[in-house]
This record gives sequence, C-alpha cells and structure tokens, in this order.
Amino acid sequence: MEKVVIEDLLKFKFLSSLKFSPNGRHAVFAVAECNKEDNKYRNDLYLLDAKTWSSKKLTSTGKAGKPVWLDDRNIAFAEIREEKDKKAAEDGTPLTVLQCIAIDGGEAQQLVRIDKAVDDFSFIDPDHAVVEYGFDPRTPQDEKDKAKAKEEKDYEVIDEIPYWFNGKGFTNGQRSCLGILDIKTGKITEISKQPDDVGSFKLEDGEILFTTGGFTNGKLNMTSMLKRYDLASGKTETLVADGHYNIWLAKRIEGKVVFIAEEPFGKYGLNQNPFFFRLDGNAVTRILDDDTSPGSGVIGDCSLRGGENIVVSDGCFYYNVLKGSTTTVRKLDSKMNATDLLSGSRSVDFLDVHGNDLLFCGMEGKKLQELYHLDLTTGKVIQITHFNEEFTANHQIADIERLNITNDGIQIDGFVMKPIGFEKGHKYPCILDIHGGPKCTYGDIFFHEMQVWAGRGYFVIFCNPRGGDGRGNEFADLRGKYGTIDYDDLMAFTDAAISSYPEIDSSRMGVTGGSYGGFMTNWVIGHTNRFKAAASQRSISNWISMANTTDIGFYFSEDQNGGATAWKDTDKLWWHSPLKYADKVKTPTLFINSDQDYRCWMVEGLQMFTALKIHGIEARMCLFHGENHELSRSGKPLHRIRRLNEITSWFDSHLK
Repeated sequence: MEKVVIEDLLKFKFLSSLKFSPNGRHAVFAVAECNKEDNKYRNDLYLLDAKTWSSKKLTSTGKAGKPVWLDDRNIAFAEIREEKDKKAAEDGTPLTVLQCIAIDGGEAQQLVRIDKAVDDFSFIDPDHAVVEYGFDPRTPQDEKDKAKAKEEKDYEVIDEIPYWFNGKGFTNGQRSCLGILDIKTGKITEISKQPDDVGSFKLEDGEILFTTGGFTNGKLNMTSMLKRYDLASGKTETLVADGHYNIWLAKRIEGKVVFIAEEPFGKYGLNQNPFFFRLDGNAVTRILDDDTSPGSGVIGDCSLRGGENIVVSDGCFYYNVLKGSTTTVRKLDSKMNATDLLSGSRSVDFLDVHGNDLLFCGMEGKKLQELYHLDLTTGKVIQITHFNEEFTANHQIADIERLNITNDGIQIDGFVMKPIGFEKGHKYPCILDIHGGPKCTYGDIFFHEMQVWAGRGYFVIFCNPRGGDGRGNEFADLRGKYGTIDYDDLMAFTDAAISSYPEIDSSRMGVTGGSYGGFMTNWVIGHTNRFKAAASQRSISNWISMANTTDIGFYFSEDQNGGATAWKDTDKLWWHSPLKYADKVKTPTLFINSDQDYRCWMVEGLQMFTALKIHGIEARMCLFHGENHELSRSGKPLHRIRRLNEITSWFDSHLK
C-alpha cells in the first residue's frame, strides 16, 4: 500500500450542496475535484435516488454552480457557457446565467440571463425567484458610468470600515441585496433598501424572512435586523430592530418566528455561543440556551464546505453541533426538546432532511468525505456514496490515538499520530500542529497534511487547548488571555506526548499552525527554544497593527483582548503581541502568507519575518499571489501543493 503524499490532493473528491427535492424522492449534490491543468476545481452535479440511495452524474462540464430545485423534476444552477458571456465575465461585467437540467436526462438549457452577480436564489414559482446579489457602486450602469469608471480606475476612495474583505479586495460601499427575479425577462425588483447589507434569507409560504446589517458613521454594526417581505402585498416590515442581536437565520415554526442569534455584547463577547429566540408580537423571548454552537463541526483540510448545516423540517430544527471533539446531529422539536441523533467519532459538514430521511456529508475513521443516510425512525446510519473509497483502500493511513490530559484541573482533548512504519524503540521527529480560530476544534478524522507528515516519518501531535469550541462558553473564553492559559495547555500536552511516547525525539520538534495557530506559533517561538523549526501560517504578530488594518480587526482585536485598544491600553495589546518577543526567538521559522488574505493580512507575517532577520535568525517567507485566508482549505490546487511542500521541506531540512 502507498503512503499518503502531498500530490494526493489531486485525487480527492469534495462533496457539497446537498438538497432534497420538494417531494423528497431525490436529492442533488455536487462533487468537486482538482484540475491540475488549469489549477482550478471541476464541479459537477449528481442525482441521488431516495429509494435505492444510488447516484448518477447529471453534468459533465465541470463548471456547475450551486444546484437549486425548480420543481420535483428540474434543477437550476449557475454556469456561463457562451463565449461572449465568458468574455464579459472575465472583463468584470456582473453576470449570472442560470441553466436548467431535467433529472430524467438531456442537456442543460439556459433558463435566464441576469446582469447581476447572483450569490444565492430560491424559486417562488416557475416564473419567479428570490435572489441575493451583489451591488458595487463602482460598477458602470451605462456608457456615462463607463467613462467615469475609466477615469477612476487608478483611485480607491474609502469612507467606511471594513474597507476590504478576505479574498474580495476593496469592498467599500459594496452591499448584498435581495430582490424578486422575473425569469422571463431577467429583471430584478429590489426588496432590500440601500444601504442595508443582506445576510441570510429564507423563503416561506407567502413570505421571505431575511436579515440585514448596516453601518453607523461608516463603521459596520455588530448587530443586525430581521425583516419580513410579504409576497402578496409587496410590503416589507421590520420584525427585530438593530441594536442587540446578530441574527444568523429565521424560520417560522407553528406560526411563530424562531431565530438563531448571537448577543455580541453578552457575557462572553463576540465568540459567545448563539441562542434560540421566539418572536411573540414585538416581544423577543430566549427559548433555548444549551451552551453549544449550532452548525459547528470538526475542522479539516479535505472539505470545500458549501452546504446547509442548520435546516428546518416538519417544525423541527436539525443541525450539526460539536460535543467535545466530535460532531453529532441534533434535533430540536417545536417544544425545544433536544435529541442527539448520532453517536461515535466523526465530523458532519452539512445535511438535509425530508420526512424520516436525514442525509449528511461527513468524515469518520480513516475515510474522506462521503454521504450517509440516517433513518430517523430506526436510528440506523448507512454510507451511501463511495467517491473516495478507492483512495483510502489503497493507502497507508495513520491511526489517530487519543491522548487527553488534565491541566489546571481542565481536561484537554489531544491526539497522537505515529509515523507510518513505526518501530518501537526507534526515535522519530515530531510536529505539533495548532488549530485556528481560536474557537475551532480538532478531531480524529482524516487530515491530509498530518497524514503526509506521518507518511514521511513524523509523529504528529495536536490538541484542543482552552479557547476552542465544543466545550461551552467558559472553555472558549480566551478574551484578554491569549498566550497564557492556551500556551500552558499546548506545552503541557506536548510534555505529556513526549512522556507517553518515548519514541518522540524531543530534540527534533517542529511547530506549525494557521490563523490563531499562526499567532500561537509566533508566540511559542518567542517563549521557548524547545522547537527546532517552525512554520507560521497566516498569522497575527502585532495586535495594534492587526486591529487597524484587517477586515475584522477593528472589532475582533478589542473584543479578544478584553476591551484593550491602542488608545486605552497599548501596553496590554503589546504584551499579547508575539512581535514583542521576537528578539528572544532562536527557532528557524518559515512564514506562509497570501496577498488577498485580509483576515490575517500579510503585514503580520512580514513584521515577524523582518524582526527575525534583524536579529539574525534563519527565516523564509513564501507569499502566495491571488490567494486568501482559505489557502490551505480551498486555495488553487497547485498553490495548496506548493504550500504543503514548503512546510514539509522546511521541517525535513531542520528536523531530519
């Protein structure tokens, strides 16, 4: 059997966009795979028979967008096929072309051409759809605008924050809008009003429930509104005003509007778990607080996401939720009684429900993504797709062993992967991998980069320190504590791994992580010399610069540092900044950044890189053009391969 290698990324199948037909007799989903030739992902649609659970391929162009059921027999999806439209789109003209394909077979036919960049849509009837689309004030609307745009192309005028967004570039003035599309004409009647920014929408019987955010004095609000659009009258009313809740989504249950929302100014700040609320007239009542986060799951690098993880069926909510370091699907009935429907260790990426059938996409054991069916009457779970079975059957995949520890009286969930070909008594180098977030969670699922390192003869160790998800608000609350209790947890776990596995060579240890994991990598190398090499990815090094440059910095930094700002408590921000300790670093460090990552902007990595160079420490920067914060998870295939090659080669050269 073969070892897992970096280029195996090109063999994986990534599932997304699962949705039952209205009558529940079929389901549609998408399967993507890497295309090395054009350095993109091919994405095609598949049809699932809900009686036999067999599937067949519907499209073959590799460019199908998210599927939406038009009716029980037809599926719509976005795809530009005509050359003139492709050229217009390449030139930056907002354009969406919806195609329609029958489940009985045949080629897709153009349904409607829309001169807007449509992000999501849902059919009201065969002739109308509710659409969410983008508005950019810089986009020319006529010939006069085109002339003006040509004059203005060398300038960027900013009057609000955030002024750019991860992977999108400058977004000043851009908004997400909601409207009713006339399928016959392609014209859209706007529902939302500028300058509102639409978040989510749900099409109900005769109404659309949607959320909107806004700006006050040019600054994005941390709360949102809930609105209702009546299809019959064409009128919009505000159900929940702005000022208190950050609303995720809303549905009507037994005639009452129920919504899931965060209270960003609550006890635990921005990372506080959301609550379920019910709207009774103008009164909002909290109806469930179980200290979990609906829609949360185990993180990995073998999923492109793209699917619903909170759905409503027959008056009940169904959603995936973390319990420690594993994922279950939870059913919440109209009386707010919660039942967990899955047991065992797995991840659940997205799901859908119809009647007594629940479908979900997940990863369990040594397997990559597949679809599973849960019979809600019997509780029986069966695997119904096998897209990645051949790969797992033909490769040596390292076992993931649990190593839980107790630090400061708190249990920390940890994991250890032995190197492939492990021999007792032989010494091996080891890599500590730190997750992002910090409100994220590692689990015992297939993780490509870790399997690559195990295949190359490394121990790989990883854990869920305080600040992570799945253990409630108190465990996740890291405000004002970055680099303290979390660092202690990571070092205690590392000590426990070395003690429990004597084959780990403590003189050949590496450390890596991305986002929060990049912050912590920067922090670790400034506080200990036990690691002989480090790879810091999309990191934070300086809370003061992060707060005033990144897309979330103006609110995230203050919240996560316990209210500290550069004007109120510069010393605290600097104390928690890894850059402060860069003169103590002795560890050779690789930095990975992307120039369209405005979440942990490249200036954070560049500052740390420069500081190490100033102090004579070996350092290397690999900066990816055209990539963003999601490089390791959904970046271009060849870029993902180059990233992992950079990290692996760095560790090989310093630890072997």
